[in-house]
Amino acid sequence: MLRNMAMDTLGLSNIGAVIRPEDYNKIDSDDYVMHEEGEKIYFLIKSKTDEYCFTNLALIH
Repeated sequence: MLRNMAMDTLGLSNIGAVIRPEDYNKIDSDDYVMHEEGEKIYFLIKSKTDEYCFTNLALIH
């Protein structure tokens, strides 16, 4: 419990993982990518609470 509180206080509990391209269809951000206009996902970082999707046109958070 003390470890979790320390990690939350220091901001270390929200470290994300890079999602592989074959798993892009399983993420929430994929619903907001405009595939019909040529938007492509470059990379995606997902943590327990946040999701950062970097495309050729935008950053989706």
